[in-house]
Amino acid sequence: MPSGYRGTVTTTGSSRRADYAAETRRAIINAARSLFAEHGYFATRVDQIAARARVAPGTVYGTVGGKQGLLQILTDEWVNTPVAANGLALLADYETSYEVLRQLSIGVRLIWQQQDDITQILLAAAPHDQAAAEGLNKSLHAIRRNAEEIARDIQRRGDLADHVTVERAADIIYYYFGPQTYSVLLRDNGWPMDEAADWLFKQCAAALLRDHSQPVKRGEG
Repeated sequence: MPSGYRGTVTTTGSSRRADYAAETRRAIINAARSLFAEHGYFATRVDQIAARARVAPGTVYGTVGGKQGLLQILTDEWVNTPVAANGLALLADYETSYEVLRQLSIGVRLIWQQQDDITQILLAAAPHDQAAAEGLNKSLHAIRRNAEEIARDIQRRGDLADHVTVERAADIIYYYFGPQTYSVLLRDNGWPMDEAADWLFKQCAAALLRDHSQPVKRGEG
């Protein structure tokens, strides 16, 4: 048998094992996410996660570190969602601060649609579990950092309303687009998502911007 042939088999076998490990890990994460949302973090047992993911309970511990490890993974995925990272990277592409806030509203809505279950898991578990509290704080700190970056961008454009500092602007952005406010409107008050997103955007623009009327686009008027 040619020496190169054996090397090809070994490489292919390693690749397949890596693919299987990644698929197993994702199955465990998905199973935990759905069970945490259905039954709550505390009521969910590792053997339930294992059964839904079709693995042994020991695999859950060995692959992701049990329930606390899963909570950390879900938090990291929430914090590092591509919608948030890509939105901040494109700030310079928006012509006006009004458009910056509109795009922020669109991005937050997408994050809410994709990550609402994780947010609710963390909010419910945080008062009773240190790992959940740390995960929630990590998520909220990420939102706060993004709010500060957006506030600085609006200041650089010269569009902040009189007497609104960057720090206060970040507070306002955090208030209107943080998970707690969305949760109140959608879950407690039963607002449709479109209505909630549009109202939050307009209220934030009115509170922040020197001129919060919809600007005329280039080539119009």
